[in-house]
Amino acid sequence: MSKDKKMPSIFTMAKNFAKDLSTYIKEGAPNVSNKIYMERLEACNKCPNLNKKHMRCTLCGCLIEHKAKWKTTTCPDKPSRWAPVYKDLKTPKSERSRRAKQANKILKDAANKGVWDPQNPETVNPLLKKMGYKSEVKFSDCDDCGEKGNKKEKDKGKDKV
Repeated sequence: MSKDKKMPSIFTMAKNFAKDLSTYIKEGAPNVSNKIYMERLEACNKCPNLNKKHMRCTLCGCLIEHKAKWKTTTCPDKPSRWAPVYKDLKTPKSERSRRAKQANKILKDAANKGVWDPQNPETVNPLLKKMGYKSEVKFSDCDDCGEKGNKKEKDKGKDKV
């Protein structure tokens, strides 16, 4: 009898690979640094779940040399043998999401109170200061029509006589 651990079914391996590949591609195919890649390979090499003959993880079935490169993947072992390096930007608790929700609330409240007019771009700067932004948005005459802000002339595109 072989000492190698049993691999997951081909269906499970395909499902795991498709999930990891989808996330990897959606996030722009980010790879870890060479240092982190080597640390991951070392952790896998010491792991009892590694099928050394095929260099595959027996928990997920992935080829270690590829999975270890992808920043969006994690070690399937519990606890993970890899240090976390990827933060999913879709996480509701992320700072980006929190600030966007805060900005939307402030803008909605300001519009309801008449403090901010979405049709008048210049009124946004006091709100940006309130939200903690240090720089102001500069508004200049529209290059296309000569009006303030980004309003377009009604008859733009028509030939003038």
